[in-house]
Amino acid sequence: MKIYKTLFFAGLLLASKLTSAQIVTGQWQPVAPNDVQPLSPLPQEGLFGFYQEWNGTGNLVLTYGNHSTKALNLKKTTPSGANDRIKSMVLQGPLSNTQIVVFDNPDGQTDDDYAVIKVEGTLPPGIRVVIPSFDIGAAPGVFWDGGNGNRVVEYFHYHNGLDGKISHISRAVGQ
Repeated sequence: MKIYKTLFFAGLLLASKLTSAQIVTGQWQPVAPNDVQPLSPLPQEGLFGFYQEWNGTGNLVLTYGNHSTKALNLKKTTPSGANDRIKSMVLQGPLSNTQIVVFDNPDGQTDDDYAVIKVEGTLPPGIRVVIPSFDIGAAPGVFWDGGNGNRVVEYFHYHNGLDGKISHISRAVGQ
C-alpha cells in the first residue's frame, strides 16, 4: 500500500509539473496550466503558509518565515487551535537554502513522524510552491525544480501519519 501510494503520487507529480506558471504544485490530481487558480497571497514574500486542508487550501492556520522564531512548539507558543490542524503548506519566494522541519512530537524530537522540506539553492520571488501533504511516503518528493540545483524537496519519516498532527515547526537557513 505504501509503495503504491508513493508511485501513484510520484506519477501525478510528473503529470502536474508546471514550468511557466507562477504557482507550482504537486497536486494529488494532474493540473493543466489553465486550471491553476491563484492561492490567496501570503502577507509578504519569503514566507511559509501552513493550511488546515490538503493542497494549500482551507484556513490559513499559521504564517512563518525568516522573521519568525527558529522553533515553535505549537502546543505552547502559538494561537489556540494551531496544534494538530496543519495538513499542507505553501512556500513563497524569495527563499534560499532554507530547511523547514515539521514534527508530530511537540518538542521536535524524531521519535515520531516528521518531514523535512528543503529549499535547495534559491526559490525566486513570485514563485509559490505547494506541499500538498506531509505524508508523501518513503521516497523524497520534488515539488519544484528550477534547474541548476534550485529545487524544493520533502523528505518524510513515517510512523503513523503526520497530516493534521503537526505540533512543532523549526527552520534553519543555510542548510
